[in-house]
Amino acid sequence: MPAPGREATAPRSAIAWEGKNASALRVGVTLFGMGNPQPKRELTSIKLAAAPNASKWMILGLTRSDQPTAFGDSTVSYGIPDNWGAAAVAYALLEGLAGVKDTSTKMQTVALRPRWAATSVRSITSTVKYPASQGYLTYSYK
Repeated sequence: MPAPGREATAPRSAIAWEGKNASALRVGVTLFGMGNPQPKRELTSIKLAAAPNASKWMILGLTRSDQPTAFGDSTVSYGIPDNWGAAAVAYALLEGLAGVKDTSTKMQTVALRPRWAATSVRSITSTVKYPASQGYLTYSYK
């Protein structure tokens, strides 16, 4: 697992799952993609070797593809504080200042009441997205 704050910094990797166990507070599964360094040659075998220490490979799956690795662009911000304060800050920003309230599910029906006029902001583009369902709302305020 990458160190906290260094998650998914490589364009060819992403965290697929993270949790804890009896031995560690932070364990997880990392996705990694690697292109064929010699694309004109057919790939016939893959050899995985761990560093000569206590490291071990734990492969959950391996896929061969003729397409480049792509995990998609993340629109999730990690700048909100952890723990309970995160919910209050997110609520204040999304439903308060941005004025986006999902009145159904997956942004199918939205009440939009932006409050940018109460700030010094004169124009902004705001996007609220549910990454799991791909439901989103984008608007421009001027």
